[in-house]
Amino acid sequence: MNLHSEARLTILMPLHQAARWVDTISTTIDRSPAASRLIISDITQVDDALQLLEDRHLGDERITFRREAGVADWRVHVNELLSLVETEFFSIMPQDDEFYPGYYEELIAALDARPSAGLAFGVIDKLDMQRMEMTRMERVPCELGVKPPWREAIHLDLHWNLGIPYRGVVRREFNRPLPMFPHDYADQIWVFSIALSTYLVEVPSAIYLKRYHDTNTHHTWKPLTGDRRLEILLHEIDTQLASQPAERRAARRKIIQIYRERE
Repeated sequence: MNLHSEARLTILMPLHQAARWVDTISTTIDRSPAASRLIISDITQVDDALQLLEDRHLGDERITFRREAGVADWRVHVNELLSLVETEFFSIMPQDDEFYPGYYEELIAALDARPSAGLAFGVIDKLDMQRMEMTRMERVPCELGVKPPWREAIHLDLHWNLGIPYRGVVRREFNRPLPMFPHDYADQIWVFSIALSTYLVEVPSAIYLKRYHDTNTHHTWKPLTGDRRLEILLHEIDTQLASQPAERRAARRKIIQIYRERE
């Protein structure tokens, strides 16, 4: 059987200096649905992580091991992988995190049950590896699927961390590249752009483990706030709602009003 032809889900795994996380990545592979496709990619190849994984999972027909020469920019790498998605659903899986068994199956089931939703996400347990403390990240602060998607997107961006759904499952029709602006909170803006066009659905029983450690990419990120964030959000509104002029105008008015009231 060709598992790629049977797969509904593609799991994208961009690697960089991943040797430390080979066991964690193997856990991801082992827990991924049987009829899924995994694209495990290394564009910097500064260590032998990809080869170790290929040797360990030799014969697993779900996996494509990808070696390409590229720059050490996580957004560039993820966008290359997003262009390869052919299945009904996809998910971006960082190398240093993991999920509990059944995570992807539950998220896909939630999307099957709600055709109006384009992105399903679970809850995140945050592990501080320095203190070895575990905390649960904040749940979504409002009932989803009630207001028009653009209103929910603006509310969530203002009152929550839209980086949380970045680790969920997305319908392929809402696949779009990460924005390449000169800040690194592209995960939040990417989810915002999707949420403008479709509903999100939270699945509390789907649990994801995010590790916080001394080499997390986000340690080097600069805050994206104020007029610069407003400018970027307006660009996403203009782009994603271009074919819905009434909604685009309403969304622009709403978010400009909110930001001006904050000044």
